[in-house]
Amino acid sequence: MDWLLATDSTGGGAEGLAALLGVLFFVFLVFVFSFGPILVGGIVGTIQEKQHFEDIARREQATATFPLSDLRTPPPGMTPAQAVLVEGSVVIASDYFKNFRARWRKIFGGEFHGLQRMQERGKREAILRMKEQAIARGAVAVCNVRVVTSTISGKRPDSVAGAEVLASGTALFAD
Repeated sequence: MDWLLATDSTGGGAEGLAALLGVLFFVFLVFVFSFGPILVGGIVGTIQEKQHFEDIARREQATATFPLSDLRTPPPGMTPAQAVLVEGSVVIASDYFKNFRARWRKIFGGEFHGLQRMQERGKREAILRMKEQAIARGAVAVCNVRVVTSTISGKRPDSVAGAEVLASGTALFAD
């Protein structure tokens, strides 16, 4: 048992501790440089996504009374004097953290809500831009609204870099 309590008189314990600290510092640096950008991307991406959803909600509230319809015909009782195509488009990019989590979800399975939120954000923004264009032109309603989405692939075939959304409709103008 005395050999457990024995210390090396040459100072080997201090050298061993220094080596251990060096290895731990190296592991820490590898972790920071490997996962640091992903974590920072996740934090910044989450903040920006939240701010964008708040902006969308504010703008939707401001245009809530403007009539939209996916029907081909004008609203009942309206005879438009003129009709013009209006559109809104947007590309929403995915951040590194979402891509990282999507890869993990692909390995372990399950739904990934981050990409769904990206699609939702794109659709709401495109419709708002279309609506705002119609209002700026003086339209009273938009009918025949169509929304087309596509996924933009990253460098690898199985990765997602973003979503492109195009909303179009027929702006109707009163007599």
